[in-house]
Amino acid sequence: MKIAIVEDDINMRKSLEIAMSDYDKYEIHTFKNARDALKKLDDTFELVISDINMPGMDGIEFVKALGGKFEVIIITGNATLARAIESIQLGVKDFLLKPFEIETLVTAIERTATVAKKSQKTLSQEPARGENFLGSSPALDQLLNRIAKAAVTDASMMLLGESGVGKELFARHIHESS
Repeated sequence: MKIAIVEDDINMRKSLEIAMSDYDKYEIHTFKNARDALKKLDDTFELVISDINMPGMDGIEFVKALGGKFEVIIITGNATLARAIESIQLGVKDFLLKPFEIETLVTAIERTATVAKKSQKTLSQEPARGENFLGSSPALDQLLNRIAKAAVTDASMMLLGESGVGKELFARHIHESS
């Protein structure tokens, strides 16, 4: 698994690089800031681990710039509930507080990889969109992608909306995808 670690603190970056080198199944590439990472990230990377507080472009801006192309785990020493919620809403898979044990990070990586594999299976097995939904839009595509990722977990979902917007149709789709 090819992993990018984006961390501005050189000591933390090198520590993670050294600790992760013990795991042969991970190919680690480190970057000192988000802008450098954005220049070099390509489709061969499967996961991005990023600090949230960095000069220039912070972790939240970085996740937005990634546009959902990569699975992301956030690590931070200065967490606020608002930042954690914002990052999760952007699709971040895990949020770890520094200092943490390397085993905790490895567990988060494995959990993220498992969910990503399951959601890829679900996306490929999902019925043709034309059977369930009339029309197409970026918002609908984003929602269906989010449903596919959530459907393979044990997470509960609450559907809210005005009468007639299709909550029952989405509920049936979630049920069939899980």
